Amino acid sequence: MVSDCAKQGHMRRREFIGLIGGATVLPLAAHAQSKAIPRIAIIGSLGQNSVNALKEGLRGFGLVDAATIIVVGGPATTVTPEAVSAAVSNLISQKIDVIFASGALAGRTAKDATSTIPIVCLTGDLVGARLVQSLASPGGNITGISLLTAEASAKRLELLRQLVPALERVAAFYDVEDPTAALSLKPMETAATKLQLTFEALGVRGESDFGNAFTAAMKARAWACILRTGYSGLL
Repeated sequence: MVSDCAKQGHMRRREFIGLIGGATVLPLAAHAQSKAIPRIAIIGSLGQNSVNALKEGLRGFGLVDAATIIVVGGPATTVTPEAVSAAVSNLISQKIDVIFASGALAGRTAKDATSTIPIVCLTGDLVGARLVQSLASPGGNITGISLLTAEASAKRLELLRQLVPALERVAAFYDVEDPTAALSLKPMETAATKLQLTFEALGVRGESDFGNAFTAAMKARAWACILRTGYSGLL
């Protein structure tokens, strides 16, 4: 059941990443006024499948890699403050026009590194991560999509229980470097207690950690898993 849950999460994540490609169109269009081929940098917790989905979403708006835009950066193999900081510095040195940041760590690092390059960030809670002042008035050079996982996480667990009435144990994967992780884990833990479920939170730092995380989930006899939205882009 853990494997089936992961596969479904992967598909939904790829579809969603493709749809949010449109969030990058406006800043790219603005820069297209002054440059022949705008450059977009990808940083943060996106795996190859998610990077492909993002490019496909951009293609739907006529933004084709190596034709009408140039995409630099790519899949993340590890997401640590040091690795993300080095990646941001390297990409900014390449005179990019827009930064697409996946995860609060990537968004915050990019925001600290530049106040002029537009940043499109995908994370659980833009306000909770202190990336924007408010959803209505973000301010500064950063915008994006806030998944509001704090409110949705408990509901996901309730829906999972409805789908599997005999459910007893659940594992949740989260990014240990993401400051918004607690915003979704705490409501899930509260909901698990209410639903009389055993809840196991498993932290991961990069793609290489997921094998061990799934092994730990199976050893804990988890019947299902939840991929915290803010980090599952690595898969």
